[in-house]
Amino acid sequence: MRGPQLSLEAAFAAAMTGFGPFERAPRLAVAVSGGPDSLALMLLADGWARAWSGRVLALTVDHGLRPEAAAEAQQVAAWARARGIDHQILIAAQPPDATGSGGLQAAARALRYRLLTDACTAAGILHLLTGHHQEDQAETLLLRLQRGSGLSGLAGIAACQSLSDLRLLRPLLAVPKQALEDFCAGQGLAPIRDPSNLSPAFARVRWRALMAGAEAPFLAARLAETAARLNSARAVLEGLADAWLLRWVTPLPWGLARLPIAALADGAEEVRWRALARLCAWAGGTAYPPRFEGLQGLLARLQADDRPRDAITLGGTLWVRSGRALWIGREHAALSPPLALPGGAKSARWDGRFSATAPEEGWFLAGLGAAETARLRRSPALKRPQTWGAAMLAQTPAALLAGIPAFQRLDCPAFVPHLSKMPGLSPRLFATPLRPLVAGGERGS
Repeated sequence: MRGPQLSLEAAFAAAMTGFGPFERAPRLAVAVSGGPDSLALMLLADGWARAWSGRVLALTVDHGLRPEAAAEAQQVAAWARARGIDHQILIAAQPPDATGSGGLQAAARALRYRLLTDACTAAGILHLLTGHHQEDQAETLLLRLQRGSGLSGLAGIAACQSLSDLRLLRPLLAVPKQALEDFCAGQGLAPIRDPSNLSPAFARVRWRALMAGAEAPFLAARLAETAARLNSARAVLEGLADAWLLRWVTPLPWGLARLPIAALADGAEEVRWRALARLCAWAGGTAYPPRFEGLQGLLARLQADDRPRDAITLGGTLWVRSGRALWIGREHAALSPPLALPGGAKSARWDGRFSATAPEEGWFLAGLGAAETARLRRSPALKRPQTWGAAMLAQTPAALLAGIPAFQRLDCPAFVPHLSKMPGLSPRLFATPLRPLVAGGERGS
């Protein structure tokens, strides 16, 4: 028998307690499109934060896809200001590119999260909340079931996801959409309706319509409960992958990783490929790993008896066998362009992996490249290494050295952070991968 139903405010507070502990006077960012789910989330988060002497920053993204979006963002700003909530509009420099895999919706989602996380980083906010609700969870389960996803996919949307700079929190995953609609109506708000949410051109919308007329076994609540149970199983496996990574992997400060070939035979295959997925995202500067088929192929090739001589590429990373070790790093051809460093301030994230500071303008952060790699390998620092780091770089395959970060300027050769002796006040490198190598897994709802 179910217990008494909690009020929406109490259910939200219970979910936030599960995400704790928070800092004193917590600061939360909330993604607010103006729809009923995100509007309700903004108000609930504001009430919760004020009770803890904290503040909320509402963030609205204008993707540049619809002419009405600018006015809608201003409406959300007006609603927030009327309630004493800080608000910021994030405008995309150019609309999302719909030609990649996943189409327009996937491209818009990637752009949205990049703008949101960058805004949180700039504001020093550690927690970003999104308004995914029970029906979103159920639709995600159906979509991934259609694609033949494994456990990770069928576990649906994680309630808590750790990135390098912040946590993504989704406290409404157990809340029905109608409850959020009713809450907004009770607050006197008429939410904005995005017409794309009704277009049958999108698979999610077609599943939503089918689910609305389904019989009891397929109701959103049951599907969301199933996803929650699978999410708990996923968290256990992610914890085992964390333990595998901590046992076997040696991360280096240049975005490289090394592990013994023997590790590829340790533990269950399900755990190994999850660990390799985490390595791929970490080394490749992405928030999400490649598809399962690519990871399966990678593991099969790495375990093959023929021991391929050439580097294996996957998701912008290189995997190179050298003796009894496997080395992982960034593919030079996939690196981001050189980043000009602002003098006296921390830079934006470069290549999804690093940020830096420089004492003055004129410095760039870029990949070392083939020519500088050849010079580095001839240098006394690697010929006669005096430190552990230099010894590790001396062992690193040349193909991987080309993709490590280096500081460059026009009047001197490239400098490798944590290795080269640099003149005067030196630039400093900070590891800021989009996805941490070990993050304790993802928590379900």
